[in-house]
Amino acid sequence: MAKDQRTRVSALRKARLDAGWAEVRLWAASKTDAEELRNHAEELMMGTIDNSLKRFGEENNISAAVVDSTLAAIRAQNSREFTSPSGATLELLTDLLRAGAVRDANATYLMFAKAHPGNALHVAAQIPGKVLNGYLLSKLDFRGPERFMAWQKKRTGWADEVQNALEHFALDDWANRTVEEIRSLDA
Repeated sequence: MAKDQRTRVSALRKARLDAGWAEVRLWAASKTDAEELRNHAEELMMGTIDNSLKRFGEENNISAAVVDSTLAAIRAQNSREFTSPSGATLELLTDLLRAGAVRDANATYLMFAKAHPGNALHVAAQIPGKVLNGYLLSKLDFRGPERFMAWQKKRTGWADEVQNALEHFALDDWANRTVEEIRSLDA
């Protein structure tokens, strides 16, 4: 069921507050002034987010190229080039996972979640499939799909494990451990 505007705004406000954002309210003398303030606030907000995400990248030894690609994807939120509001970020995550850069993909998600907390759950829900198709299966031999199916029967909550690892910046450890577990199965 579609949410009404008030419900969407409340959910976005809660997601931002939960992500550590602070709310600021301003009064303007006219509608024109209000629009000018909104535009300036948007630019200022993106500048502070950029600085925060660059600092996150430095603190976690994420390459400048990955941080820059992530920032570009974040800025492309709601771009008409994609069918999903977060299409640019989802595409970047796919590319990183296919390249085997699981830690960089995890960092990209965490940076996205900080910048767009209202859409973070939607993006996080896509990641288990991206990890499976973009990373796990590429690390297995010709019996990989068969072994994966056997592993999945034992680990029915694996997608939740991915979500948990994602939130704790441990997706690379989870993925590497999982590849070894799947390889060890005789299916």
